[in-house]
Amino acid sequence: MKEIVIISQAPLTPQIKHNNYVDEYFSVGYKVYFGDISQLMHPGMRYNDELDEPYLRKISSLPEFEQFLCDFDSLNTIFVLDFDASWHTRNIFKILTKYHCYMIRVDMYANTSLQLTLKQKLSQLFSNRFSSILITRLGIYLYKIYAWFYNISDCQRYYSSSAIVNRTDKINHPDYEDFCFSKSRRIIEGNYILFVDTNFGFHPDDIYLFKYSKIPTTEKFQASLDDFFTYLEKKYRMPVIIAAHPKSNYVNGEFGNRRIIKYQTKDLIIYADKVILQLCNTISWVTLADKPLIFVTTDDYDVLALQRKRLRFLASLLGKKVYNIEHCDFSDIIFTTVEKEIRLHYIYTYLTDKDIEKRKNIDILKDSYETVSLAIHK
Repeated sequence: MKEIVIISQAPLTPQIKHNNYVDEYFSVGYKVYFGDISQLMHPGMRYNDELDEPYLRKISSLPEFEQFLCDFDSLNTIFVLDFDASWHTRNIFKILTKYHCYMIRVDMYANTSLQLTLKQKLSQLFSNRFSSILITRLGIYLYKIYAWFYNISDCQRYYSSSAIVNRTDKINHPDYEDFCFSKSRRIIEGNYILFVDTNFGFHPDDIYLFKYSKIPTTEKFQASLDDFFTYLEKKYRMPVIIAAHPKSNYVNGEFGNRRIIKYQTKDLIIYADKVILQLCNTISWVTLADKPLIFVTTDDYDVLALQRKRLRFLASLLGKKVYNIEHCDFSDIIFTTVEKEIRLHYIYTYLTDKDIEKRKNIDILKDSYETVSLAIHK
């Protein structure tokens, strides 16, 4: 089994390339191909840091996708998917099944799906999101009927770092691997407070994945952050540094002309004195580094209902509160670390497992793929 075909619902970017272990696959002898089906699944989706690589194939229609699959020997290829079977992806899975593709799901964002309490689940049912939840559940049942009628296969294996999903294989979260197995270096001399940017107002996923029809402008959001950061800088006598979101495209003057650094978030967190967070995967590095943190929001940030709910679920999971910096006294906001028991529970629920915490994912996946190869050729 020497060919890996990654089929992605998003364009190829440095972050997506990294999270899908493209270079690691090459290093252990696999031929790797990346099928970008973002225009098929989410027409119009664009990221500002898209890559153009010789192994990349952009696919915008089902006939193109079918032709793409014809180029591979299904008996010697593993097809790695970054999306689940659903009503929206039914035709993609139908074609994959037609060509007898051995499909696996590698979950690289396992800490985005949180374990909710019964109270939180009930609150969702009695919220303004009830209709969207109902539509989602209906889509799941419709897909099951559709898959049964057409005899469509699902992914044969599910690799995830999350203990709350129905996985077949344990892997580490990519952020865990970056933290534990890669070197770090100091980017900023001296003490500083780090704000982890979420690209609010410009994140393409809000439009193409979460389907928000109206996203607030950023002027009031930026002004509120500027006021808050100025207060913190005076109180703690250290600068606020901005860790730019990888999908951001800041030019000049954002965040009150504070220093903005992109693609260095892990290292910035490791050496930060304090961390300011909203809703982002970066919470993994913050908990691993055991940094004092706060969660903040604004009125405009809270306009996005799903984002508002998920931010509060995450904060609650870590025993924290969310401060709306437009409606609270700044002096009441205190940076604290996550309690040890809660922190370890989070790490071993969403980021790794004690059985594999000292192994790299490429070694775990390679060993598993060899077993897969034997099963396919029986």
